[in-house]
Amino acid sequence: FEELIDFFSEENINKMNKEIEEGTFSLEENLIIECNKQEPIIVFEKTTEQELEDLKQEGFNEQQLKVIQSNYPIVNIAGPGSGKTKTLIEKIIVEVREIDDLKNLLVLTFTNAASNEILERLGKKFNVELDRRDYYSGTYHGIFYKLMKENHEKLKLFGFTNSPKILDDNENKHLFESIAYTILDKEAKLKKKAIKENFEQEHGFMPIEIYYQINNIINAIPKSIKDIKERVKEHSKSNNENELKNIENIVHQFFKFKIENNLFGFSDILMYMNFLLEKDKDFKETLQNKFKHILIDEYQDTNPIQAKILN
Repeated sequence: FEELIDFFSEENINKMNKEIEEGTFSLEENLIIECNKQEPIIVFEKTTEQELEDLKQEGFNEQQLKVIQSNYPIVNIAGPGSGKTKTLIEKIIVEVREIDDLKNLLVLTFTNAASNEILERLGKKFNVELDRRDYYSGTYHGIFYKLMKENHEKLKLFGFTNSPKILDDNENKHLFESIAYTILDKEAKLKKKAIKENFEQEHGFMPIEIYYQINNIINAIPKSIKDIKERVKEHSKSNNENELKNIENIVHQFFKFKIENNLFGFSDILMYMNFLLEKDKDFKETLQNKFKHILIDEYQDTNPIQAKILN
């Protein structure tokens, strides 16, 4: 990522603009030249002549074949319905010469359906039925949770005593609101509806707004839970010191309860994965050595904290 950021520096942009004016610019050539300067991260064996011919017969065009045969870091940019996922699957098939090679691949998708398709096609190639639990092909949340579950003792660093269970979004939201109403009104459970009707007027904020702020802050890469509490207060509409203390206490109790009860919300998976990579050098190096290739479907949907984890 850093090399590509350097590639789009002001100096290079000016150079490319000049080439565009002169009609000599090729984005593809420039990207390939830049990537080839770096030590290849993803190295694929060339397809055999027969495999290449088979791919052509299946309808893969020249650009798709370049992606499939590439031996340098690559971003595949193409329009909807043009076969990006299909091309990614073929790239994996070319790389996996032995079924055990698949265990060295980190394949991230945004749907379980895409992940299932990848494993199904690989299973057909080797004439075996592949179990997703044995490989690292799936969604960001699913794979990162799996990696932390396999190394759950590392989470003691944050106070967890066992492998966390996952709360779905409704459960996580309900937990947050229950904590908020309990802190602010002991009878909240009995008159929740009545409280909601005049809650903002009485307390200066709505719990659900704070809940969504927390998720947005996590996606923007917080440094710590303390950092989340400070950012939530900064985003608050309130200037009242007592209201700000209540907000901080609610956020604090929300994370404290989940740690004490070994629970993850979906956004917590990304947050703790990032914290763990930052704080545990051994965990980071284990994963760096474990995965020889990283392939990502629908990369444009990757958010800042997901990109940071990959980097």
